[in-house]
Amino acid sequence: MKESANNNNKKVYRNLIKILKNSDIDSNTDSIYYKLITRLYSIISKEEPDYELLLKRIFKSIPQKKTGRNIFVRNRYFAYAASIAILLFAVFNYSENFKNIFYSAKTREVINKISEVPKRYKATLIINDSCSVRIEKDSVAYSGNKLDKSIVNIVAGLKISDRSEIQMHSLLIPKGGEFFLILPDGTEVHLNSNSKLKYPSKFSEDKREVYLEGEAFFCVSHSDGIPFLVITNKSITKVLGTEFNVKSDSLINQVTLCSGSVEIENLLAKTKIIIKPEEQATITNQKTDIEIVDSYEIRAWTEGKYYFREKTLKEITDKLNEWYDVDFQFKENRTKSILFTGMINRNNILNEIFELFETSYNLKFRVNDYGVLIIENPDNS
Repeated sequence: MKESANNNNKKVYRNLIKILKNSDIDSNTDSIYYKLITRLYSIISKEEPDYELLLKRIFKSIPQKKTGRNIFVRNRYFAYAASIAILLFAVFNYSENFKNIFYSAKTREVINKISEVPKRYKATLIINDSCSVRIEKDSVAYSGNKLDKSIVNIVAGLKISDRSEIQMHSLLIPKGGEFFLILPDGTEVHLNSNSKLKYPSKFSEDKREVYLEGEAFFCVSHSDGIPFLVITNKSITKVLGTEFNVKSDSLINQVTLCSGSVEIENLLAKTKIIIKPEEQATITNQKTDIEIVDSYEIRAWTEGKYYFREKTLKEITDKLNEWYDVDFQFKENRTKSILFTGMINRNNILNEIFELFETSYNLKFRVNDYGVLIIENPDNS
């Protein structure tokens, strides 16, 4: 009877693979349908160490009205074979249930991240170090007495002794978020993912100062000759009125100028330089380097795009990590140095971006508990 059951299993398996290949469904060996059928065949053939548990989970997840429960009770071996057909039906109609069976909680979390578009506009506003407000919508937050309506009521309820005093606010942008802020002087600030801006409720009469961690694009308004200063861990960027991008992390600062001119002070090297439009200053601990760049490539993120010119795949995945909060690993180190030039819409889901690279290069993006593993030449791996 056991041999007969195995023959039935193999027959059903072969027939389903044949149907799969003759259908419009993706039937290559990397498709989820092919993998699930093959996996279930190994389960019912008792090649899986916990096949009994997996079968119970499969039967439990299949809607009873669709399975014909009495069939399973009458003939256990037939149930094993028939469960392949039922699984295929369920994958088409109840894929979420089967995702829970075959993937761990960590892997499911990654799958969800690469299948969803991040909510672009989100931030946490910390008001005068005394109250935090979460903002999750396409909005503009004003400081001082012109706060956005979504937070004005909270600010009004704060017990602040003297509203005329200058208060310091902080705007924190998480991974996968961005925000647009108008400062008290009318200066516009686009804050990128994983960034923080600290700014006053109103500027003093002789200076305008803000403190930045991460990346921001500034459109600075003229204010009767009062300088505007962007202060980071390594530099101070001084302007009167212009457009420029500042990126700050623990290793370097980069200031890219779009129009006008800016003065950049290297705080550790104690040096100052002035850059021109389409120039980028890279500030490290002891020196400041200047190079000619395409400023649109640098500021494209403010329009929901990534513009890459001869960037390595490692540099690109670092950018994707900042936005989608998904970690990337490389099976082969040489894959990191693959060069790419092109535009990526960061409003797309990650799966669509993966398809772009898989089409252009011989790569495969595979999800695991740790994020996404990038494999070169998957057919030969």
